[in-house]
Amino acid sequence: MLRTLALTALAVLAAACVDPSATDYDAVAREGLVLSLTASPAAIAPGDTARLVARLANHNDHAVRLDFSSGCQILPYVESAEGQVVYPYGGGWGCTAALTSLTLAAGEVREVAYVWTGQSYDYDRKTFAPIYTPLPAGSYRAHVVLSGGLGADRVELRSNTEALTLR
Repeated sequence: MLRTLALTALAVLAAACVDPSATDYDAVAREGLVLSLTASPAAIAPGDTARLVARLANHNDHAVRLDFSSGCQILPYVESAEGQVVYPYGGGWGCTAALTSLTLAAGEVREVAYVWTGQSYDYDRKTFAPIYTPLPAGSYRAHVVLSGGLGADRVELRSNTEALTLR
């Protein structure tokens, strides 16, 4: 029974990786896709938030489909002046183990917004209650990355860097 279930799961996974309409998309388009980031406000005080907006624009005259091996598609990062990742907390994203895709029509722009609080996160080891600690005042920088596609169709994009200041 367990073996049958495992084989069925593998067959479903394999079928999900095949896109019968692949000819409708330019899976290898690297040029024409632009990933950018804006941050507002650029300076925040303790308790305030900065809104980070990632924009993925398809400047091609055809649709582009990107396939991902996880639920993570466009990921924000904030680094200290020394280059240490302070967001996401712990330095890296935990992503769902699910195949996902992102399709942009010709000329389409997709926006994803994130909020940065200027705090680090931890949790109480006994109660598992969250502990938020303000980061030190100073200069930080933010960017977003997109990493999608499989094999030769892999696309890696990194946005511009936005300066952030904690007062």
